[in-house]
Amino acid sequence: MIKINLLRAPSLKSDGFEVDTFGYLRDAEYQEDAKTVYGNFTPGRNARNKLCRGVRWGLYTHDTFLWHHRNTYSLSASSNPQEAGAVRRFDLIPDSFLQHKHTEQLLRDVFRRWQFIDSCFDRAYECQLSAIRYEPTLGASAEPSPPYPHHDEVDGAVVVLNKESVIGGINRLFDNADQPLYEFCLEPGSGFLVKDDMLKHYVSDLQLPMGANKGFRDVLIIRFQPLGR
Repeated sequence: MIKINLLRAPSLKSDGFEVDTFGYLRDAEYQEDAKTVYGNFTPGRNARNKLCRGVRWGLYTHDTFLWHHRNTYSLSASSNPQEAGAVRRFDLIPDSFLQHKHTEQLLRDVFRRWQFIDSCFDRAYECQLSAIRYEPTLGASAEPSPPYPHHDEVDGAVVVLNKESVIGGINRLFDNADQPLYEFCLEPGSGFLVKDDMLKHYVSDLQLPMGANKGFRDVLIIRFQPLGR
């Protein structure tokens, strides 16, 4: 159950974010496939944060995804001082996962939520994916990167695919003066979309509960923007 500190459902237009549920992501076979994919990711190279992570860049045009083999990602030092603008290298999200019917449906659903002026038949869109596994240990929590309110420099969606035996991972949204506005906790199959120029976002660190030896939280970050913008 998603709990939001609001008396009405938020919307992208009026609030700069909205929360949604993608029920098909809870398909047991898909979740097992996703666990395998995320379990093979390794920490990024030239990255201070050691979360295991995969990335993929591509184009969305004429309702078709064309994926590249670029494996780098960076944010400006002002948005992510922790990485200081470094160009980080990550594993590639495999084609088999990208081409799964549920993954493609998720990407199309997220694209439609943004309601771009031009359709994918009139203009090509860049698509960037970040698949991140938060995997705390008994001795250390799993911290996000960066571990404070920030912008991603492009609008995006954060979707939780799997979560097992972890506590924390509370999503918090802030105004541009770092004043907290909303908080909520996502469950597998749910996600939120956020307008980057209106709100900063952050997720709290994740820990293992008492008695657990292993746990994880797998998220997929999805970003679309018109090519050449």
